[in-house]
Amino acid sequence: MNDYKICYVNDNGETACGFVTERSESAAAKAFKKERNLKEIGGIEMVRENVPATKAQEREALAAIQQLLSDLGPGSYLATAFEGCCEDAENNIEYDFGDSMKARYESAKEEADCCKEQIQVLTAQCEAAESKLKSVNTGVEELIQKGDERKAACEQLRQQLDEARAAAGDAQRRAEAAEFEAMRLKAKLYDYITMTA
Repeated sequence: MNDYKICYVNDNGETACGFVTERSESAAAKAFKKERNLKEIGGIEMVRENVPATKAQEREALAAIQQLLSDLGPGSYLATAFEGCCEDAENNIEYDFGDSMKARYESAKEEADCCKEQIQVLTAQCEAAESKLKSVNTGVEELIQKGDERKAACEQLRQQLDEARAAAGDAQRRAEAAEFEAMRLKAKLYDYITMTA
């Protein structure tokens, strides 16, 4: 929208000027004539560009857009593309917002992209953790295998020790029996010696 300075001749024959905000020079002249009930204006000059429209102008433009969309029908490409937009525009005008479908889409896309990045990071962390877990599992399996081997070696040593104890016990009994026999033979020899003497 632009601000236009419009000069005209009033009912007293004097030159007067007024200001109007419109989208084009012709729209400004038409609106000014209608507002002041004039047939002719003297001159028009744009004094400022890119001026915000009034809420009334925004409502009027929105009504025209809604009528156009309604005329096209609910299945039209434009009506489909503008779904929800007119409601956003009404709220923006009423409550001085700047909300839009595009902004919500871009915000949701940015959030989704951020989530994708986080998923990639978490996936890489999971893969690293799985690799580490496999390595730890391999180490644990090796330790279990070594433990089993040591257990088998201990069992074998225990059996050998039991056998050695049993053999030692047998040897001890034989030694005791031999010692007893040696004593018995010594006694018998003593008896022979003392009998013959």
